[in-house]
Amino acid sequence: MNKNFFKKYFILIILLELVLVFHYGNQYFLNRSPKVLENFNGEDFLSRAGSLTDNGYFIDSSSEYTGIFTYGPYASVKKGSYLVTLYYSTDTDGNLCYAHSNTLPSFGLQSSGSILLPASKSSVSFALDISSDITDLEVLTEYCGEGFLKIEGMELTKTPISYIRNIVQAVLFSLLINLCLVFYLSNPEKRQNIFALTLITLAASYPLFSDYLISGHDLLFHLNRIEGIAQGIQQGCFPVKIHPFWANGYGYAVGVFYGDSLLYFPAILRLMGFSIQNAYKAYVFAINLATVVIAFKCFGKIFSDERIGILGALLYALSPYRLSNLYLRGAVGEYTALTFLPLVLYGFYLIFTESPDKKGYWKSAIPTALGLTGIIQCHIISCELVALIIIIVCLIMVGRICIFKVFFTLCLTVCITLLLNAGFLIPFLSYFGGDFVLNSPEWFQSPIQEQGVYLSQLFALFQNGTGSSFSTDRGMAGEMPLSVGFPFFIGIILFVYLMINGNVSSKKDTRHKLAMLSFGLACLCLILSTHLFPWNWWADLSALLQKMIYNIQFPWRFLTLATLFLVVVCCYAFQIVKRNYTRELYHTLLTCILCFVVVSGSWFYYDILNHADIIRPFDSSDLNSMLIGSEEYLPAYTDLSLLNKTEPTPDEGIEIDSFSKHGTSLQLHLSNSGEDSFVNLPLLYYDGYIAEVKENGSSLELQKGENNVICLKVPAYFEGDVSVRFEEPSLWRIAELISAITLFILIILGICCRKSSTAKALPADAGTDAI
Repeated sequence: MNKNFFKKYFILIILLELVLVFHYGNQYFLNRSPKVLENFNGEDFLSRAGSLTDNGYFIDSSSEYTGIFTYGPYASVKKGSYLVTLYYSTDTDGNLCYAHSNTLPSFGLQSSGSILLPASKSSVSFALDISSDITDLEVLTEYCGEGFLKIEGMELTKTPISYIRNIVQAVLFSLLINLCLVFYLSNPEKRQNIFALTLITLAASYPLFSDYLISGHDLLFHLNRIEGIAQGIQQGCFPVKIHPFWANGYGYAVGVFYGDSLLYFPAILRLMGFSIQNAYKAYVFAINLATVVIAFKCFGKIFSDERIGILGALLYALSPYRLSNLYLRGAVGEYTALTFLPLVLYGFYLIFTESPDKKGYWKSAIPTALGLTGIIQCHIISCELVALIIIIVCLIMVGRICIFKVFFTLCLTVCITLLLNAGFLIPFLSYFGGDFVLNSPEWFQSPIQEQGVYLSQLFALFQNGTGSSFSTDRGMAGEMPLSVGFPFFIGIILFVYLMINGNVSSKKDTRHKLAMLSFGLACLCLILSTHLFPWNWWADLSALLQKMIYNIQFPWRFLTLATLFLVVVCCYAFQIVKRNYTRELYHTLLTCILCFVVVSGSWFYYDILNHADIIRPFDSSDLNSMLIGSEEYLPAYTDLSLLNKTEPTPDEGIEIDSFSKHGTSLQLHLSNSGEDSFVNLPLLYYDGYIAEVKENGSSLELQKGENNVICLKVPAYFEGDVSVRFEEPSLWRIAELISAITLFILIILGICCRKSSTAKALPADAGTDAI
């Protein structure tokens, strides 16, 4: 088949794709309502212990039995998505249940590993995905040996989740077909670029191609964030500032303190019925793709060479520190921030190299602001590191900054960045100085110098796939990878050799000056990452400096920026070789560095895939809402272990006739027969909660109660319905509107200017006033 065939029948292919999507859409429309398939009584189960009563199996501690209690009822079900509801009664919280089929492997029957049967409930519901028809679906229960447990029945409901997933998969399949067509119809050079970038993306995503996740250091914390956003949206909150999933449903203000805009993508996938695991994998793959494309575009434009852009994307996306963040550490915020660093570099390169008199010079502020926005929305600590480097660069370039148009463009960058991030920064700043753990005297902060890297670690070829960060008194045996990687060592040697030999195009070349500056900044970042830099001495100079330094937590975070700058150094060195030396030498060096990248990455993948722990999180039952990291965003002096009550706790004289809780919103009908009194509610106290009387719309007072839960003050002789909910202050809403309008304007501006080149660096013989 030739290209003319595809061009001729392109419309037909699009129509077939639309038919496919419409087919699955029609299936969803016909099956969009949940349908109860079957109800099972307690006697439909089988039991290994206990006794059969009137309506179910019963067991208590007198049996001296622990383990599997009931099993069955061996239901016949077709492939699809289901909701299983198990009815029971118990007086203890240690019992479990889970779904099972002898005819399907773990990836064929997907559900939570185990579901708790809390004493405060009489039923639990959990999702279930079945890949093929079976006749032996059973739900097993496990008795913990304490109290009593009675299994009373089960309900099996067909849900439309699988039909929603089919629509999404049909859209993705159509998109893939169209991308393949674009690839086939592209010119040979563009086709080679697409092929190379696809290989890099797949290589960076290699550990994702399994039916489980590698249990990264911080992964469960970030999975909780995704689930918290999903549940918040499901319960009518947007944006989700107080995540309702956390702290046993008491809520956690992680959405205020930690930028999570990009996590709405996997959260929406969760709402479409994807498991936590698959939603997270889709996020990681999307981030890998974005990192590769952004790095390719930015490095390619800086060096005016798409082949060098591919080299930059390869070195950056497969750098050891980034892979460690992705899979070993599970540091979602940090590896997402890495995606936008090349964009920040490219933006500042344009600002400091293009002629201020060039038409549209001010537009250089846009990529810079977008890159900074990506970092702010992902990882506050990375913002601190980037800010330090920006200050250093601005001090070096102070002469250039004194030019009015340059200064104006930098100010415009700041303004756009602040406007884009107002929706996050205003809530963050309004909470930041509050009475939280991170501001309390007990907040654990310690010197960071002992966490620094040894010089012998910086350019290691073989990277561990396991381990953690150790203090220097333990040495580095078994420690996690804390290295920029051996390929960058080769690049440094090549760069230094070329500089000594004088084999450069021109010292007035902006790329030469960028490479020299990047080399200096890379060396600085490498020194800052080691245990040799006197961090403790600097921290002792002032309390403010100490807090800023301790907030970095680990000096090796500077390996992030060192990696970025070393990519620039390597790209420049290879461009010089490409221009000034033979083609054979260029390809030999390129093959050499590629081999080291492959060896280093392969060793890391081998170690982590064969030795790291794994998890298979399906839904919220597989997560622990009490995994709150360092607990820094909790109200100060909160005892997490006491956040176990699911009902309001009234003072004497108050009666609660009805109560319901939906995320971070409560509704209750209560009456007070005496003087002013109080009710402790199962929600943590954060500014922004309000209590409203439904009958007349009046407000009741909320205070911090025992253990920092919300305490509702009930007036004397009050009776009525009260609604308690989190309501964002008007200033927050205005800030969010400002950010949305700014983003909309930038999108319109980008569409209008698409045909014109808005940000190109000067050619190699640019003026002397540049970097």
